[in-house]
Amino acid sequence: LSRVRSTSDVYNANTHVTDPQAYDYALASFDRTHYFVANYVWSLPRGGKLLGGGRLARALLDNWTVSGISWVASGNPAELTLSIAGQDPGNRLLGTYSAGNSSAQQPRFHVSGEPQSAANHINLDAFTVPGIGNVGPYPRNYLRNPGFNNHDLSLFKNIPFAGGGRRTLQLRIEAFNVLNHPQFSGVNRTTNITTAAGATGAGVFNSFGNLQVTNNTRPAGSTAPLGNFFGEYNVARDPRIIQLGVKLYF
Repeated sequence: LSRVRSTSDVYNANTHVTDPQAYDYALASFDRTHYFVANYVWSLPRGGKLLGGGRLARALLDNWTVSGISWVASGNPAELTLSIAGQDPGNRLLGTYSAGNSSAQQPRFHVSGEPQSAANHINLDAFTVPGIGNVGPYPRNYLRNPGFNNHDLSLFKNIPFAGGGRRTLQLRIEAFNVLNHPQFSGVNRTTNITTAAGATGAGVFNSFGNLQVTNNTRPAGSTAPLGNFFGEYNVARDPRIIQLGVKLYF
């Protein structure tokens, strides 16, 4: 259990000009509030004696080891991006300067409801557009990306050389994400601001008092890859990977 807070997630980010601690001091984007890790090694009981203790039975069933690592973590913080097609919201709404590698201070949505729920990873109805010159009252990173759980498992067979001693041949099979469980780490959070008539771009500033938050939702029957549309998982961790190995101890 931990908590990481910062005033910026990158070196060149802008903060509030009057009080960065009060405005931008919030959970860092790399915070992992809950993080549990367990590792284990189990030398399996010798099974050769169950079949009479003969040489073949001992060769097949003795000297097996199972090991693994399991971890469970909560998702990292994130926030919804305020976008206007072809425009820089920070420059147009707040008048903040941007040039070169430095971007303008970006306005933030007003959160008028529960931004996340069991039914919706992002509830778009919970957000409203801030007024011109209004940065927004909410700190950075008020959403959470999906958490994850992962299990790696290894099985070793140790074959001792004749004559005793420390010389051993080890056969290994190792599986990362052994359950092949999908591990998503990001969600498509791109939005667009439009007028009630659907106009976007510079046209929104002609009717700024009557705007709505829209998004690129998946059309019915679409077979496009997952992640192309708003609210869909668009970043995944590695699937199951299996590797074989041989080690010689001497």
